[in-house]
Amino acid sequence: MVNPDRTSLAGPGSAAPVPRMNSTRTPSPAVDPASPPPACPGTTRAGRPCRATPTSDGWCPNHSPKFTAELRSSWGRRGALSNLKRRTVDQLVAAAAGLPEAAPQALVPASGRPSFATAESVREYLESCAAKVEANRLAPSCAGAIAQFAALALKLVEVQLDARLLEHEIEQAEKAEARPAIRFGS
Repeated sequence: MVNPDRTSLAGPGSAAPVPRMNSTRTPSPAVDPASPPPACPGTTRAGRPCRATPTSDGWCPNHSPKFTAELRSSWGRRGALSNLKRRTVDQLVAAAAGLPEAAPQALVPASGRPSFATAESVREYLESCAAKVEANRLAPSCAGAIAQFAALALKLVEVQLDARLLEHEIEQAEKAEARPAIRFGS
């Protein structure tokens, strides 16, 4: 089907551009290259005319009465923080390039926290912490704190065992007192 708005200057199957007729676009206004671009009517600290591009009120953001000095100062701080963030992100990306592809999974039980229930589980957890310290995945100060918790847990287990043993001894003593003495041979 032939579009009446288009004229074909080339034959069928041709890759030549087809100009549009009856275009609804208006041409952009001609810019006079001899006229200077608009500039802010303010002056710089050096006393020269400001050459910044003006906003809708005719002044640049630095000279506009709409903006306070405090607001302009906050723009500078925000820009500085933005630059600092960009540099930090660039440094992190560069540092990440030197890291291994996949770090081994943490040596924590499936429950997500260590078990201090038995001496064996405490020993296994401390061994995994020592491996992490050796691989520089755990700070030695953190490992020291974990070791203190483990020592406390073992002391608590020891106290609990002593309490159970004492309860058992008291129970045995009460049973011995409650039994009548059996005498043989008299």
